[in-house]
Amino acid sequence: MKKFTNSDFIRSVSVLVSGNVIAQIITLITMPIVSRIYSLQAFGEFAIFSSTASIVGGIAGLGMSSAIMAPKSNERSKEVVFTAFLSVILVSLLFLISTLILSPFLKLYKISIPYHIAAILMFLQIALTGLSSILSTYANRLKKNRLLFFNTLITASATLFITIPLGLFGWGVIGFISASLFAALIANIQMLVQINPFSRILNFKEITSTFYEFRDYVRFQFPANLLTNFSIQLPNQMFSATFGNIALGGYSMCERVMGYPIRLVAAPIATIYFRHATQLINDNKKEELGRFSLRLTNRILLAAFLPAVLFMGYASPLFSFVLGSKWGPAGEIAAILTIQYILVFNNQCLSYCLVVVNRQKTNLYISIAQLFLIFGSIMAGILIFKDLKWTILVFSMGNVLVQSIYLTLNFYYLNISPMKIMRTLFLFILGTLGMSALLHFKI
Repeated sequence: MKKFTNSDFIRSVSVLVSGNVIAQIITLITMPIVSRIYSLQAFGEFAIFSSTASIVGGIAGLGMSSAIMAPKSNERSKEVVFTAFLSVILVSLLFLISTLILSPFLKLYKISIPYHIAAILMFLQIALTGLSSILSTYANRLKKNRLLFFNTLITASATLFITIPLGLFGWGVIGFISASLFAALIANIQMLVQINPFSRILNFKEITSTFYEFRDYVRFQFPANLLTNFSIQLPNQMFSATFGNIALGGYSMCERVMGYPIRLVAAPIATIYFRHATQLINDNKKEELGRFSLRLTNRILLAAFLPAVLFMGYASPLFSFVLGSKWGPAGEIAAILTIQYILVFNNQCLSYCLVVVNRQKTNLYISIAQLFLIFGSIMAGILIFKDLKWTILVFSMGNVLVQSIYLTLNFYYLNISPMKIMRTLFLFILGTLGMSALLHFKI
């Protein structure tokens, strides 16, 4: 394999990250404006809306998008794309109909716009983002890095040209939803124009044949993806139900700010890692993939150490200065979540590892354990402390444990000694906590 710094992996990542850097600049410019013209309630309402859409979207795909990279021929991959998109449309449509029928008796969330309108908007959100995910995976298969590059710019531009103007007109959560829908729509159009995989409509027999061939993705990867996604969205659901959408708004801002490195850097790394790892496994170079993954993890944790220490020490005043005084308490929450998000960042980069080594069943077991640990930690925080910040602290501790276990198992199946990564994690966590405590004490 080529040297790490000269590899095809790094060149591919550089193309995607360059687009994300531009998007990040746009985001950094617009976020202080968005945070001042939208209320905590609007942030909280969009958080619960998008959280629910994400959970249903995880069901709608049935895990088939993960199978798009698997076929040896592009023609067979197109059949997987068609099957996955059909699943998204049918499941999201069924969800819309069920939501409307049950609305007099059951409402899944509370936001300030009429529930029926919110249900229709959520259907559009699920369908458009589902298609975007499928097309992005297919574009990755074709190594269309520049195409993926423009997707991030489209998302950032939507914030600039839709979220801010609608916020100035006082549209509240509708401003966020409109920008999200518009970004997904434009991204899908530009991908369909360049790589349209829907060259023909499959018949029923072909669809069932595709499901049968890739049934392990439906049997194992689908529930694993669903449980993992539900675990990620569970805090939003529980915080909204327990503490209300205004309180959720502060946590939502932390997710936005701390999620930027994941979306803008880790996501493109994961995209290329998926392709690179698949090639190495197909070439029977599993040990080489293990060494590569370990180097990647070590570099991520080393690079994150000093920024993590400084962020944990200065998060609250930084939030107040950049986002406005009302966001100071959110900065305190962000400091609590720092280590958790760094581990999430790292695991996002390696998120397809167990898929490419054909350990979908292990992925499922990990997802089940993750769900129980996260649910248990949040419930413990709510019942014992009855306070948002203390609940988030307990939740963060549980999630650090989950992420550490997940990372260790990844390397176990790559034939890397678990002790190597456990030692690295221990030193990183202990060193970050110790240095940030010293910094805080000096302050």
